[in-house]
Amino acid sequence: METLSSLRKRAALLEPTVRIGKKGLTPSLISEIDTRLSKLGLVKIKILRASLGSDDEDHDGSKAPSQTYLTKDELIQDVVKKTNSALVQQVGMVFTLYRTPISSVKKGFKK
Repeated sequence: METLSSLRKRAALLEPTVRIGKKGLTPSLISEIDTRLSKLGLVKIKILRASLGSDDEDHDGSKAPSQTYLTKDELIQDVVKKTNSALVQQVGMVFTLYRTPISSVKKGFKK
């Protein structure tokens, strides 16, 4: 298993590959994050401000997501819980998650 400091070093080189926008944390977005964690192990995610708030309607008149988060910390903890991953770091509106990739788990099993 990698140390937290080595994961943070690797994360510093990554660009956010997933963005959480005004639709919020949808099942398809959770599935996308889960897939990336399974393949890569380390995923950097950016939270767009439109995904936070408690208004019933967005500025463009469309309905807000069914689950709204008042803070980015609530949203991050929900992502961590739903993807069964660990939070490596959070800087502003960007956070990085880690989970042992499936490919490395398979290497440990011999047929």
